[in-house]
Amino acid sequence: MNNNSSSTTELQQRRRTSNRSTKNRLSTGGYWAPLMQEIRKPGGVGLAKCTKRLLDAPYDETRGLHASQLALAIKSSSRDADSATKEREEQRLVKYTQALLTRNIDPNDTDSTGQSAVSWAASFDFQKLLNLLLELGCSLKLGTIHPLRAAVNDNQHECMTILLEKRGEECQAILRQEEKMDSWEGSWGGMSLELHAYNTLSKAVSEAALSEDVRAVALLRDQGKAGISDLFWSRYKAELDSVLQVMYGEETDVSAWSRDLHWSFPTMDRTMINYLWHLWARKKNDFPSGS
Repeated sequence: MNNNSSSTTELQQRRRTSNRSTKNRLSTGGYWAPLMQEIRKPGGVGLAKCTKRLLDAPYDETRGLHASQLALAIKSSSRDADSATKEREEQRLVKYTQALLTRNIDPNDTDSTGQSAVSWAASFDFQKLLNLLLELGCSLKLGTIHPLRAAVNDNQHECMTILLEKRGEECQAILRQEEKMDSWEGSWGGMSLELHAYNTLSKAVSEAALSEDVRAVALLRDQGKAGISDLFWSRYKAELDSVLQVMYGEETDVSAWSRDLHWSFPTMDRTMINYLWHLWARKKNDFPSGS
């Protein structure tokens, strides 16, 4: 009886000590301190140790953690690695993410730049990881840059497709919001001001005008339902001219186009139609009568 009582008291004391120790580690970031250098190692070579540490640690050591450090881990990956190396890195990241889930730690955190794990996954073309994070319901709005824009920035068309197929309505809502915020007019100090937001569509159009790779523009138009504001039209007419020549360079029967264009943006208007009509007519040097 005394032995049992003594053992119980000792166990309780050990738990109290463990709890105090855990609180100290959590309050000072001590739990992650030994692992941060591992997470920062290029190519994710230290992630296996981090994953094992998560899986082996007592639950009370990890239940108060809120930062997964996944964004930092992805950012530390090798951007220009060969396919085999990239696959190994992504496998480590997926295993690390799964270990986070066993401890009920939200994997979609942000790094020091404010970019989320989902956005970094899209930026690095980690398609399996991106699929996993989207299936877990990770937010597209967390951080300084949304995943669709991150994918456009780095020409990750497969990741764009994944985002638009799995979270299409959210992506469309983000693009519509960007279109509404595309311009702002007001006054400050007696001066008239006009600000222009460099949004996802304008980034895709500007890049396509230089590279003649119009896949991102087509995805934003067809699946993202991206619209063109009046300010966008006035600012990016030259770039859009170049992009449309690539996208529709084989079109010849422009006289048959109507207001319900088979490829039109949702906000297509008569001004745009007239511009495209004259664009192709100028190319052919064959203006129909009445133009």
